[in-house]
Amino acid sequence: MGKTSVERLQYRTTVIGLIHLYNPMARNALDYRMLNSLEQILQNLAYNLSAAAVVITGSGNKAFSVGMADFGEKTGFPLPSLRAHLQRIIQQVKTFPIPTVAAINGYALDEGLELALACTCRISSEEAIISMLPRTEKPYEHLDQDSFSQDFDVITKDWGPIPKLITATEAVKLHLVDQIVPPTMLEEVALQWACQLGQRLTSPVMSDHDA
Repeated sequence: MGKTSVERLQYRTTVIGLIHLYNPMARNALDYRMLNSLEQILQNLAYNLSAAAVVITGSGNKAFSVGMADFGEKTGFPLPSLRAHLQRIIQQVKTFPIPTVAAINGYALDEGLELALACTCRISSEEAIISMLPRTEKPYEHLDQDSFSQDFDVITKDWGPIPKLITATEAVKLHLVDQIVPPTMLEEVALQWACQLGQRLTSPVMSDHDA
């Protein structure tokens, strides 16, 4: 079964929480144990505010997460229950008090992609593969609709209801990913983004009296 781990890294002058989704035998599929530990880790980070930003990634270089697959049936937890649990976590990530960065290393499919999309921004390996449904099937309301909608409608106009695999380059055109980098640079660039976002959030705002 899967699990989630976190380490607090001192990146330059900023503390970053680095979260790993760990289910290597199933390409980091999201199961009951992983969702429980992820929710607890996020709660602890939000409560303690011991980091300025968070990076979420998958263990290894093959997958961020392939979603839930059929883990619900195999482990005795029905998929509707698991998906409801995931939706709570997605809402938790969307409203997180500090910035979150998804470092997409390999496959990000279905619910795995949903988790990545909930983050403040997404950095992708050049080798990443993403699976998504047309907006009529699974909307992405939280993305920048002005830029997202036009490209999405053009690229997906001939799609059916079956999920489609797209490359990292296509994901950038769809504004699903903010930057693509070589696999060896993924964690470093994700930490750079997290550091910059975290510093921006914690930097004091200069008032007119300070000028």
